[in-house]
Amino acid sequence: MLEFLKKYYYQKDKVKKIIELGDCSILAEKLEPTKKGHSFNNPEENVSIFYGRDRNETNVKAIDFKNRDELIKQAKDSWADDCYIYNKEQGRWDIL
Repeated sequence: MLEFLKKYYYQKDKVKKIIELGDCSILAEKLEPTKKGHSFNNPEENVSIFYGRDRNETNVKAIDFKNRDELIKQAKDSWADDCYIYNKEQGRWDIL
């Protein structure tokens, strides 16, 4: 997944959009659907699925952590398989 992020989501505008969309169920090559009706139950091919936009769930906004330790604690308490962070200063993705 780290290589996937580096390949498809290295531009700052795409990183910003991922953050705006919040919690992600499936990250695919495209962020935005091109057809009406894209949802969790009816996904468009190669389009990401976000909990808020595509599953109509609430409380799924991105979280801004104060530091790396706080992020690691939250990640360990979650259902996430892996946790990736975008280092704004260095303009790159890292895995915890």
